[in-house]
Amino acid sequence: MTSQNIFERRAYVFRLIEQGCSFSTQEVKQIAKEWNSYPSAIYSDISAYAGEVRYCKTPVKSQNFRAARLGAPGLLLEHEWSELREKYGNKCLACAATSDLVIDHIVPLSKGGNNTIGNVQLLCRACNARKSNKVIDYR
Repeated sequence: MTSQNIFERRAYVFRLIEQGCSFSTQEVKQIAKEWNSYPSAIYSDISAYAGEVRYCKTPVKSQNFRAARLGAPGLLLEHEWSELREKYGNKCLACAATSDLVIDHIVPLSKGGNNTIGNVQLLCRACNARKSNKVIDYR
């Protein structure tokens, strides 16, 4: 895809956002098909609309790609994740650790959970690994 097409696609996605498109998994796949692109590129366009940092690997971006690959609905935004971290004082909700914090889905994506801020909590890597794919809400 040429850079001109990328800009056109992004403008198209921005118009859809302004019109209130919900961007369900099916809609994202359809848009990607129309533009001869990947769903992850559409999610990246959506993040760009919200002013997210692009072209770098972040926990949010990794989770969005993972969710898109698994077909989970929803899109987690950087500012939502930052607000959640601030709300809980940058501490693990299970053990109060302040280092190595990660995104944890309360209802795991593997069990049909969505990738929205309402299904996300702040855990350290050790507690997240211990939780595995169980449904545990520490909030």
